[in-house]
Amino acid sequence: SLGEEARLLLAQQQWHDAIGLYATQAQYDASGYASLLQLSRQLLAMPDAQLQALLSQPAVSRLLSLYLFSQLSGLQYSASPQLERLLQLLQQQPDIQLANALELAAVSYQQGQYGNAATLLQQATDSPLKWWLSAKLALRSNDLPAAAAAYAKASKAFPTALPAPAKAPEYQYD
Repeated sequence: SLGEEARLLLAQQQWHDAIGLYATQAQYDASGYASLLQLSRQLLAMPDAQLQALLSQPAVSRLLSLYLFSQLSGLQYSASPQLERLLQLLQQQPDIQLANALELAAVSYQQGQYGNAATLLQQATDSPLKWWLSAKLALRSNDLPAAAAAYAKASKAFPTALPAPAKAPEYQYD
């Protein structure tokens, strides 16, 4: 019923609430993920003016940022107009950009937009991904001390020990 409720909300242009319901559905069923993917593609197909109005809703901007982040392996350098368009629209709303800075920085780095990645990283909250990206950018700038310091911060998030593999159940034969 979550998907049906979300569909009704979309018919009323209540994107924020619909995305929330689909996200809840995704916790229990793969169809929620499929719905979020479909919504992302539908949003990205909208004209700029229509999408810009919707990006003021945090759920919409978050969904699109995560969509781009999840598509890293599928995005090609030739596909960057989609990224550039979304980044340009998000940058017109600094509060929204700030909330999604880390994901957008990772996508920008993958697309070879290193200056944009560095700018976005300045706004991102501390995380292993932020420090890893910072290290990669420092290496590109040949700043080895900064790269080493950033890698050291990122490495603190690495697990100290791998969990023991699960044992196969022992079967007793009668």
